[in-house]
Amino acid sequence: MGTIQDLQRQATDAIAPQSGALDQRLLCYVLSAGTVLCALIVCLALVSGFFLIPTLIALAAMTHLGGLFIYYRSHLGSRWPLWSFLIVNSGLLLLDFHLSGWRNSIALPAMIVMTGFLPLISSPKQLPFTLASAFAMFAAMSVMVGLTEFEAQRQAQIRIFEHLLLALGLTAITAVTKATYDKARRQAETLATTDPLTGILNRRAFLEAAEAVHRNAFRAGTEYCIISLDIDHFKQINDTFGHAAGDTVLIALCDLVQNLKRAVDVWGRVGGEEFALAVPATGKEGGLHFAEKIRTEICRTIKMHEGSDTAVTVSIGVATGGHVEEPIDAVIERADQALYSAKNGGRNKVVFQPLRTDPAHGEVRVAAAQ
Repeated sequence: MGTIQDLQRQATDAIAPQSGALDQRLLCYVLSAGTVLCALIVCLALVSGFFLIPTLIALAAMTHLGGLFIYYRSHLGSRWPLWSFLIVNSGLLLLDFHLSGWRNSIALPAMIVMTGFLPLISSPKQLPFTLASAFAMFAAMSVMVGLTEFEAQRQAQIRIFEHLLLALGLTAITAVTKATYDKARRQAETLATTDPLTGILNRRAFLEAAEAVHRNAFRAGTEYCIISLDIDHFKQINDTFGHAAGDTVLIALCDLVQNLKRAVDVWGRVGGEEFALAVPATGKEGGLHFAEKIRTEICRTIKMHEGSDTAVTVSIGVATGGHVEEPIDAVIERADQALYSAKNGGRNKVVFQPLRTDPAHGEVRVAAAQ
């Protein structure tokens, strides 16, 4: 069973803006379209008699294919971009080598940066491995071209160092760009999944997280509780003391429940003054006990207005799910029905709404029980 962070992540993945994934897919399409052209470049290089082509491609593949595979498989679920990237970069490398010669070529560091920055996006810890692979590839190239003279070796090492500095600078820029992108993504995810006033899950995010609780409980064969909570006479608080006082009550209530609930419990604002909890691995008795504790603490600690002696009260409905093939929407509906029963029964109370089966007809029937 996942933590609240896991549940929030599942909700975020379902509803948050996916601009990053869109950019990656666009990149994938561009690379795929360029694959044919780069394949032709490779063929032309082969025809020209450049016999180190298989070795260069093997080095590039061994160095970066693993990182690219992990990155694209985790984001796009396709291996096609890996081969596209490999062919694109290898084609550029071979073309540059063929036209300008290996000593003046910048194709190798360009390839390293182009392929190395993708694993870096997933984890900045990849940077040392990217630089190490760059050094190894340059060293391998110096050996393959048959540099035996000392002066030639020294000049080659100087060029290696220069290119490593270039790779370091470009990958550092990539790291800064990644940090900026991550910050913007986190802000977008926060706006998409949290209520701006209280900081807890909004309605859509709560429903997604509650669905995850439902699936986990059904697979494990355990129960869970849905607790619906509504502030009594909240409109009166706004009308009498102002909306600022109402906002203060909402924030205080959310903070209180946040401190009472467990880390795995899902807590969200589903309406103006209506809230809901999804409580995993909890049956009827545990749910009623928790709901009563919430009701008591709210009544004891939260007042309608600063300096006022009038306590804020709440009506609470409780329903359990996970033990039968009942969708999460039906469980939430039963909790809402229990909440309405609590309000119609005088408010400031907890009501449980069980799921009953008629043995004669196999029908599922609902009956309220305080």
